[in-house]
Amino acid sequence: MTAVLKLKRPLRPELAKKLGQTGEPAPTPTPPEGKDRSIEQTAARWILATFPEAFPRPPKPLALNIDRLLKAQRPDGVSHNGINRFLHHWTKDRLYLTALAADGASRHGLDGQVVEPVSDEHRAHARRRLDRGGAA
Repeated sequence: MTAVLKLKRPLRPELAKKLGQTGEPAPTPTPPEGKDRSIEQTAARWILATFPEAFPRPPKPLALNIDRLLKAQRPDGVSHNGINRFLHHWTKDRLYLTALAADGASRHGLDGQVVEPVSDEHRAHARRRLDRGGAA
C-alpha cells in the first residue's frame, strides 16, 4: 500500500519537476516473485559447494566475522545480502545452537580447522536460545 501525502496546495511547477512529480502517485515497486529466497539459495549453493568443511551437517560453530571472509571471496552473482540471509538461517538453526552451546566447543574457519574456543558468553547465549525453544 502506498501512502499519499495530501498537500494543502499544489507544488510549484519548478519544484514538482525537480521532484519528478507528475501529479499521479508513483507506482509501488514489487520485487519479482521469490527474489529474496532466490538470492539466499544462490548464496547457499555457492557456500555449501565451496566450503563443505566449514558447513557440515551437523554444523560446527563458525569463526567470528566469517561473513567478511565469505564476502571477500564471493563470485559475481552471489550477493552480500544472500550471504547474510544464509548465515542468519544457518546460525539460528537448533543444531547449530546445540553445537555452540556444547562444553568445550570450538569455532571453525572456512577450511574447517579450529580457530578459537567458543566464549563462555556465546555458549551461555546459545543455551538461553535453546531454552526458549531454539531457532528464531
